[in-house]
Amino acid sequence: MKNIILIFIVTFSVTCAAQTAEYNHLYDTSRDSTYYATYNKLKQLYIVNMYTDAYQQNRAKAREYRNKLRSSGEFDPKTLGKDHGGLNWLKDNWQKTEFKSYEEAVKEFDDLLAATLVPTKESEAYNEVYLEAIIKYGPEIFTDMFFELMKEYPDKI
Repeated sequence: MKNIILIFIVTFSVTCAAQTAEYNHLYDTSRDSTYYATYNKLKQLYIVNMYTDAYQQNRAKAREYRNKLRSSGEFDPKTLGKDHGGLNWLKDNWQKTEFKSYEEAVKEFDDLLAATLVPTKESEAYNEVYLEAIIKYGPEIFTDMFFELMKEYPDKI
């Protein structure tokens, strides 16, 4: 259950990063020493997690899924976070992608989602800190950390 909540929060935080400013009144947005301590702990745990076999396998599956979608020049990548992996768009457009059928796309998405739900020791530690950080500081702490990691580790994310 915790992992399902985590997937929802990750999807929410990545797709709603632009709306964060509107909701700052809901979270502790001060950038004090506890914020930076939480940020750094979250970042360190994410780095540990991203070197696990499970993370790398999931990353490869996600990349393969996205590439099949992006083979259609009509697919908007922003749809991934808003449209449950683009499945609604795929209902009418799967022929324009590298998927052989809509059912294949659904199965690959379900397999990808299931793989991300398999907890590891590293991901459980990260998930615990992540949930606490999001609840206290809002989704911006994750997006800030993630964008920083994208710059520092472009080949891993």
